[in-house]
Amino acid sequence: MGVNTISFIDGIGFSDVASGLMRSGDDLILNIASTGNQVKVNNFFAVANTINSLDFEDGSQITANQLYGAFGVSAPTDTVVIEDALSHVMTGTTSNDTITGTSANEYLSGLAGDDILSGGAGNDLIEGGDGNDSIKFGLNDGQDQIIQNDTNAAETYNDVIAFENDISYDALWFSRSDNDLQINVEGTDDQITISNWYDGTEHQLDQSESGSMVLMNNQIDQLVSAMAAYDVPMGAGNVIPQDVKDNLQPVLANSWTAN
Repeated sequence: MGVNTISFIDGIGFSDVASGLMRSGDDLILNIASTGNQVKVNNFFAVANTINSLDFEDGSQITANQLYGAFGVSAPTDTVVIEDALSHVMTGTTSNDTITGTSANEYLSGLAGDDILSGGAGNDLIEGGDGNDSIKFGLNDGQDQIIQNDTNAAETYNDVIAFENDISYDALWFSRSDNDLQINVEGTDDQITISNWYDGTEHQLDQSESGSMVLMNNQIDQLVSAMAAYDVPMGAGNVIPQDVKDNLQPVLANSWTAN
């Protein structure tokens, strides 16, 4: 089976496309905000393997599975037709914005500026853009995907993910999935996927916060390595066994610091 990609050039970035993501029947419509052009992918929601990814000139990539995740659905097989869709698109400005989602599956984009983004419940696609962005995630906020792509070569921005609603730092489980970083909240179905984390620091959030505890991005690899020896506590009711917590305590203490 071949690999089918759509490649965007001439400076077209993901934000130009994501703000115009639409579904028409079983087709995926990509409206390109900066040009007014449109790309239609026939039967994307009904037939498996229509396209594998969207590739952008800056080196970033969105896979088909990430697109399905943005619409809150699973990838189709040749016999399964997807019925759901991304409900809302919320786009900020180049100023400092606060964007709060609802219980639906949504796309939130802060564009440039120092933005505060909170998807709320539902499976959301969140893109901070340039600036010092804060992404908030609480209990029962679903399975969110974060796209980070700071275009500032000097990387002077400070982007943060803040875990709220009493999500304790020792309830967070870090793992690698291909080039993505996944963070699961033990005992729940809540999950964050940070796309292309391992492709470079421009795709990373600078720090994670849980209450008074802070985890810097350069400390995450040691957590991923330590936790890779155990099963991911994925899904409601699946908690981290006490002996595993005890074994991980030294690396947690070495990674997370009090703010």
